[in-house]
Amino acid sequence: MAVPRRQFGLGFTLIEVMVVVALIGIALSQALPAIASAYANARARAVVTKFVQDFAWLRNTAAVNATTAVVLVVNADCSWTSTLNGTTDAAHSTITAALAKLAPGMGCSLSSAVTFNFTSQGFVDNSATIGFSSAGGQSWPLLILNSGSVTNTTGAS
Repeated sequence: MAVPRRQFGLGFTLIEVMVVVALIGIALSQALPAIASAYANARARAVVTKFVQDFAWLRNTAAVNATTAVVLVVNADCSWTSTLNGTTDAAHSTITAALAKLAPGMGCSLSSAVTFNFTSQGFVDNSATIGFSSAGGQSWPLLILNSGSVTNTTGAS
């Protein structure tokens, strides 16, 4: 009487598992820098979008409420402060500490603060180019026109 043979091959050998784990590790080590850069760019893009939205809100506020003094100060560290009749509007401002939390390593092309005074038509008293850049290498040069419009001049969107 013959003894039945046991069937093996229902699993993987230790060497096969180790090779697969090593390959996954190599793939992850190549992908992690790109993922970190994309994450930093996305966080900085959110800050730039907030800036453009706050600027538009201030412009509209100045046009609708002609008696309200509307001022925006953009600092050299990319933070900004909105004031209505001399009172800071925290909802449409981003302070340095919040900026560091929202987009760590974000940079700005300004060497000193720039002040924008809005007229009752929503215009601003001066024009400027403000360059925001992320820790991931992406940049957003924004041109602020006297008409109160903000445009992304070149680079990433």
